[in-house]
Amino acid sequence: MGKADKFHALILIMKKTSLGTCSLLALLLSLHPLSAQDDGKPYRNLTTSIPKLKTAPVIDGKVEASEWAGAAMTPRMLSSTEDHLSEMRQKFYWAVTDDGLYLAYQIQRPPAAIAPAAYNVEHDTTFGPTDDVLEFWLDAINDLKRPVDNYRDFYFIWNLFGTKYDRMDRDGPDTRWDPNWQVVSRVVPDFGWEGEIYIPFKDLLDTVPPKTGDEWRGCLVSNQRTPFPHLLYSAWSMQWSANEDFMRMLFSGISNPFVRVLESGMDNETRKGGAVFEIVNPGAEPQKVPMKLRLYRRKDEAKSPLSYLRAFEQTRDKGGSSDAGKAAAGMLQ
Repeated sequence: MGKADKFHALILIMKKTSLGTCSLLALLLSLHPLSAQDDGKPYRNLTTSIPKLKTAPVIDGKVEASEWAGAAMTPRMLSSTEDHLSEMRQKFYWAVTDDGLYLAYQIQRPPAAIAPAAYNVEHDTTFGPTDDVLEFWLDAINDLKRPVDNYRDFYFIWNLFGTKYDRMDRDGPDTRWDPNWQVVSRVVPDFGWEGEIYIPFKDLLDTVPPKTGDEWRGCLVSNQRTPFPHLLYSAWSMQWSANEDFMRMLFSGISNPFVRVLESGMDNETRKGGAVFEIVNPGAEPQKVPMKLRLYRRKDEAKSPLSYLRAFEQTRDKGGSSDAGKAAAGMLQ
C-alpha cells in the first residue's frame, strides 16, 4: 500500500445469509499491522484498530465524512435476541487524539419512529423505559484484575437531547464521578439519528492515555424503547456484559493501517447481504499489509441454532485454548 492508499473490497452474497439471517455464518477479516504472530485461527471477539487523528472532529452532532475520513469504522450491531446483524443501516466511527477518545454514529430507525424518543432532561438521573438511548461500556484501566462479572470501569448513557448519565463501576457503582465528556445528537429526516462523542482521557480516573499497540475494551449498546424494545450490541457476550467479550480497541497510532467497514449486513431493499470495507494506510511510506478474508458456514451438527454465537468449531476466545462451541461475529485488527 502506498502513502494514503485505500484498498477497497466488496463481498456480495447473492442470497439471504446470516449476515442478514440464515445460511452464511460469519465474515472474518484479519489485518495485522501491529501483530508479530498469527496462528491462523480466528477469534470470536471483534477487534478494531483505532487510529490517531491529526485534527479532532468538531462535536456538533453532524457526522461529516470529511471530518471522520481518518477514523476506523466498525460493522453494524448484533441483535441480542436474533441471529444476525441489525437490518437497519448503521455506521460507527472510532478515533483518538492526544487528548481523548472520539466516537460518531449514524443509526437508521424504524419508519414509524424516525426520531428516537427522548424525555429525560436531568443529568445523572436514571433513564426510564420511555427514552431511546445509547450506552457505552468502557474497560480502560490496564492491569486491573477483576472477576468476569465486574465488567466495566466506566459507564456512559445518553439520549437525543444530550442528557447524560455517567458512572464509574470499577469498585461498584459510583455516580459521584462526573467527567466532562461531550455528546451532541440530531435527527436525520427519513433515516434516524446521528451524533458525536468526545471523552477526555484526563477524566478517566486511574487510566493512562493509550499508546500505539495498547488495547482497551468497550461495548456500544443501542437500547431501543420505541416503537418496540430492542437491544443491539457492538460485541455479543456469552455472559451478560462480561468484559472478556467486549470489542477489543487496539490503538494503532498515526501511521499504521486500519480498517473501515463501510457497509455490512443485509440490504432490505435488494435482499442481498455482504460487506464493503477498505484498508487505509495513513502513513507517509508504503506498507505491506498481510490480509486474510474468510467465510464460515454453520456446522450441520451444531447444538445451538445461533450460528453467529456458538456454532463454530473454528473459533475461540482471544487468549483462550478452546476451539469448540464458540462463534465469531468478525475480527478487524
